[in-house]
Amino acid sequence: MQCIICGEESTELIHPKTNNLFHYCQNCDCYVKDESMFPSNETELDVYSKHQNSLGQKDYVDYLVDFIHKAILPYHRGYKLLEFGSGPTPVLSHILKHRYQFEVEKFDKHFEKDKQYLEHCYDVISCTEVLEHIANPMEIFKEWLTLLKENGIISIMTLFHPSSNQEFFDWWYIRDRTHVIFFSERTFEWIADKFGLEIEFTDHLRIIVFKKRKKD
Repeated sequence: MQCIICGEESTELIHPKTNNLFHYCQNCDCYVKDESMFPSNETELDVYSKHQNSLGQKDYVDYLVDFIHKAILPYHRGYKLLEFGSGPTPVLSHILKHRYQFEVEKFDKHFEKDKQYLEHCYDVISCTEVLEHIANPMEIFKEWLTLLKENGIISIMTLFHPSSNQEFFDWWYIRDRTHVIFFSERTFEWIADKFGLEIEFTDHLRIIVFKKRKKD
């Protein structure tokens, strides 16, 4: 199978306990579940609808505020923001709008289906705990670049995968049936090079910030 990130040939890996099939690319350090394990839209909607995140959950709000302070506020040049994958309860959008005065557009393929967001350009695109659910991430990055202003940033949260196959097989993150692709810092470095992005920040764990370079 060709890697869905870089197009190189990937290696098949079979989970020793579940017999689930994964594909690993040595070129860009990306793991992908086999397509036979990809969830249906109905399964995704069922899982996402059960998420209980809300503004009333202090720990969750603090978690998002920490992301804002690490991945958005130090790097943004303007206040027009797209939250890509806002979920059933767009807590991050509410915080950004009401606490930090961002002008926010939202998109979610299940809960905010209106693609009016494509009519605007943005200083910031945020994608928190969403990229691991997307089967065509390179197409999404291409779209984001058409929407991102010069010097705009893409702020992403997704847990980076462990460094060995054994650790990967033991990793709780792969047990979520809606997670289909798993990135590392090296994967994101490959993506940055592919699209002419600069990596402004990473915490080497779950957060990475890209900046759109100025055109020569």
